[in-house]
Amino acid sequence: MAERPNKKRRYSEIRKSKRMTWLGHVMRMEGKRIPKRVQVWKGNSRRNRERPRKRWIEDIEEDIHIMGIKGWRKLCKERAEWKKITEKAKTHTKEEEDFYLKHIPSI
Repeated sequence: MAERPNKKRRYSEIRKSKRMTWLGHVMRMEGKRIPKRVQVWKGNSRRNRERPRKRWIEDIEEDIHIMGIKGWRKLCKERAEWKKITEKAKTHTKEEEDFYLKHIPSI
């Protein structure tokens, strides 16, 4: 039985919200913690041809850009503000995403 489009969309919104929650959590960590070090690490080797084009952080940054959020690195340090943003990600609709993709220049 195929999933309904609304159920699939809801899953996508929840997944986006959870990723953004994790991002805020990691960005508030001390610099010595492993998740924080992995998050900010930039490898100096070339990526393989088979590897996906986007990294995890690039995907999150695209979501943030589509939602029209500016200064996210400062906002994620403020737990209450970041929580509002993650709640907004849960309710962010496909129509809003299409609008931002048309009217806001890419990153």
